[in-house]
Amino acid sequence: MLWIAGKYDKEMAAKCMSWLARVTGEPLNTSGEMDTVYEALGDGYVLCILADRIKPGCVPAGKLKKRPAMAFAKMEMIELFNQKIKQPPLSVPEHACFATPDLYEKQNMVQVITCLESVARKAPDIPVEGFGPKEAEANRRDFSEEQLNQGKNIIGLQMGSNKGASQSGQNFGKARHIIREKSNNHNYSKNTGGSVDWKQTLDTSTIAMLVDKRKDHAFLAKVHAGLGGALVGAVLQADDAFRRPKGLLRKVSLGKTTNSV
Repeated sequence: MLWIAGKYDKEMAAKCMSWLARVTGEPLNTSGEMDTVYEALGDGYVLCILADRIKPGCVPAGKLKKRPAMAFAKMEMIELFNQKIKQPPLSVPEHACFATPDLYEKQNMVQVITCLESVARKAPDIPVEGFGPKEAEANRRDFSEEQLNQGKNIIGLQMGSNKGASQSGQNFGKARHIIREKSNNHNYSKNTGGSVDWKQTLDTSTIAMLVDKRKDHAFLAKVHAGLGGALVGAVLQADDAFRRPKGLLRKVSLGKTTNSV
């Protein structure tokens, strides 16, 4: 239990013992040392006096006449204190209480001090002298059935909002098609001997495909002659889209063919 003992707060223990001495009227050692706290509280007698001060009559008078001497009587007093503080007006939560062996067998004196601190924090509401920060109070709200039904039609902002959302004005450029669009304006063969009807309009994807397959300077000259100046932008755009070397295509677009790429 050394790791638990390492969490022991001597200063808080001294504060709790001083408070106990004032409320119960018992002469207690308020040094805050773990051993002195155990000697003062280990039999449960002072704790039961505290419970009776908070709620008079909750502890049988016969148990408060003298300190218990037998082991089972001491454990009974400790258990009685734990039961009373869990009840109104204190209503100390279960997680803030301590088990009988924690005090009687000195297993967890840290939890004992935590419990006393919780009792002292709730004491001013009884009223009994206490200390510590004021606990939060419940702020219950009751809604009618009509109000609850109205809330079902409201989308809270925690779920997000699309108010004011619009795609108007957004322009990220022309989309690059993964699959080439089919066109009925083309008349060509996939083999190297295919012919092209230059009187029809060719899209940039088709031009780039033919250029890529034929790689023929004379072919490029035909394309340029057939489409005229309109080919300047088309070939350059196809060149950029398909990441081809720009030297040859730019020369062709200007009406200059050459054998070097």
